[in-house]
Amino acid sequence: MIGKDFRTHLLTANAMGCLTRGDHDITAAVRLPGGQHRTLNLPIPLNAWQRRKTPQPVIEQIDQLLGGHTYSQVACILNQRGLTSGDTKPWDPGRIRAHCFTRHLPSLWQRLRDTGMLTLDEAARQLHAHPSSIKRWYRLGLITGHLADDRGTCLYHPGQARPGPAQVEATGKALGDSRRSGRSYHPDLGGPLPKTVSATRNTENNASNTT
Repeated sequence: MIGKDFRTHLLTANAMGCLTRGDHDITAAVRLPGGQHRTLNLPIPLNAWQRRKTPQPVIEQIDQLLGGHTYSQVACILNQRGLTSGDTKPWDPGRIRAHCFTRHLPSLWQRLRDTGMLTLDEAARQLHAHPSSIKRWYRLGLITGHLADDRGTCLYHPGQARPGPAQVEATGKALGDSRRSGRSYHPDLGGPLPKTVSATRNTENNASNTT
């Protein structure tokens, strides 16, 4: 397009010239009527995909925000700042995810995992508790964690102390959450106690009460 416009201007001005394309720009050498010479350096026009490319400063902001936010939270913050993607469309979680995949930017979940944070099952094994207890303790503020994705998945800090029954009960009452702390949990089995074991324990308890 530049070459066509350049030739049009030359014909209009009754001048002569040539274009030389370099790695970073285009050099236009012009000889005007009367022997005058002019040299212009013009930027190389962008291709269609280059015009739609998201600016690097925006990508850097996405990378920075993912250190503590999910995809939907990052999209919301960018839209509030008035930033758009390269095709001038507003951000959404899918668009953020696609940009991260293309540019190999780790998600919030992966970043938290890289710092050593635990999944629900890992936290349950470490605290010798049922996963439902881990969720309730986190909801009550008795253990700490961090939201890791838009599905509501949480990761938990390692090395935390297991809350005692009295602490759980008192905190639950204070917050209006009087549900049971959790179920019996066997750390070697990685889940709740089998029903046969629970039934045996209940039988033994009933027998001891009758004697």
